[in-house]
Amino acid sequence: CSGGGGPEHFTCTGCLCTHVLTACEAGGALVRDMGEGDRRSPPGVLPCPLFPHHCGDGSLSEVAVAQLLTGAGADGLRAFGQWRDATGRVAVERYREEQAAVEAVQQR
Repeated sequence: CSGGGGPEHFTCTGCLCTHVLTACEAGGALVRDMGEGDRRSPPGVLPCPLFPHHCGDGSLSEVAVAQLLTGAGADGLRAFGQWRDATGRVAVERYREEQAAVEAVQQR
């Protein structure tokens, strides 16, 4: 991880897989807004496992995460699938919220 303004640090592939699986659960780091002020991780974005207390990186590189997960065997592929599905659900929810807001404005 780039450290988000702090020192760079390393997360092993097994721990990354666990982090991704946990983040994708209902109420997990991927599906909720985390942090405050400049240290934020919005829904749909995978933060560093150490965010927000020990790292300011609220957005890990999607390309780097995908490469690591798809190269990590069966556990990595399972985590990648969960991550892909969860980001899709967040995108659909965001779209529905935006559509509801547009409809509310149009009905005024």
